[in-house]
Amino acid sequence: MKIVLMRASTGCNDEYVNTLNKIGDVTSIPVLSFNFCNCDLIKDAISAPDSWSGIIFTSKRSVEAVQLSLDTPLSELWASKPCYAVGESTAKMAENLGFISKGGNSGNAQVLAELIVQEQKLVNNQPLLFICGQLKRETLPSVLTCNEIPFHTITAYETVKNPVVDEAVQSYVEVNGSPDFITFFSPSGHRFCFNTWQSALKGDFSATKIVAIGETTAHSFASQPDISVVTAERPNPESLFKIIKANCESS
Repeated sequence: MKIVLMRASTGCNDEYVNTLNKIGDVTSIPVLSFNFCNCDLIKDAISAPDSWSGIIFTSKRSVEAVQLSLDTPLSELWASKPCYAVGESTAKMAENLGFISKGGNSGNAQVLAELIVQEQKLVNNQPLLFICGQLKRETLPSVLTCNEIPFHTITAYETVKNPVVDEAVQSYVEVNGSPDFITFFSPSGHRFCFNTWQSALKGDFSATKIVAIGETTAHSFASQPDISVVTAERPNPESLFKIIKANCESS
């Protein structure tokens, strides 16, 4: 079974690759590139923990942006403030930096926003610091605004198309033919390279299932109702393994 992950590999300890190698041959194709920005603004904000009631991360890249902006260890004062993170990998990365994370098992911004509202209504009116990318969805900000939870947003990175993705997809199909599964991890991944897959496969997805990580990514395929899409409930290797294995057994 051939499985393609539309994300950059993290190396020999890549949990997605190591988990899925148990049931198939896994190839990672990087679809996104990131340009970091506003490092000085982030540095100033992180250096003033007393100004915030907590911090919000909705991606690993936003945690990385904070890491890149620091030239001294993270203030221990952050350990007394909640760090809200979407997804287990984002939460783990934040913890490695010194934050005390919450919401890692939330799975999406809506659930995380509800947790934030529940907790922040009970504390003071200091704003939350929201570190995000320029393509952030408005789900979380809208919920916070509607519930009068103050927050300050800093755009930490821009998401752009990886310059090698088109060539990598074409090369994969030429060598391996149609994959059994293609996994998309974000709406940006779909937007930047799904047309490339359509071209490489000549529009024939009869032998290929699309797997979306989370409902937000799955929704990006709404304009292509003829494409079969299955959804992993949570953004982790175990959920992806489960949905792929289930669809193998049912096909």
